[in-house]
Amino acid sequence: LMIDARKVNESFLNSHDRLQTIITDLLKTHGFESLLSYHCHLRDPTSGVSCFGLLPHSHFSLHAFPQDSVLFFDFFSKGELDLYPLYEDIKDMLYGNLDQVDEKKPEINFPDVKVLWAQFMRGFREGF
Repeated sequence: LMIDARKVNESFLNSHDRLQTIITDLLKTHGFESLLSYHCHLRDPTSGVSCFGLLPHSHFSLHAFPQDSVLFFDFFSKGELDLYPLYEDIKDMLYGNLDQVDEKKPEINFPDVKVLWAQFMRGFREGF
């Protein structure tokens, strides 16, 4: 699953703690409870966060660029999982719950919001 999102709240994208909590909670909600390793790096106080998480048979990366209001999220998992529900929850996290992120809800013109996503099946499986 690959997600590229723009017009995301800048202070949210610059918060290591919020990103870590929300992403790990979302993964647990979707059955990925065994987080083996997780690391986030705050590049500097205003230039965003990069995160990487390792799960059994899976991994994810997240790169947030608050100065551009952009987030890139990649999730790889072994198996034939439908990751669309995870995509929907991540999209909701990015745009649907902004009032929980900041005391002052930013002005966003939702028709201009852009989220690109894709899910690719890779590997060797029956019929492939």
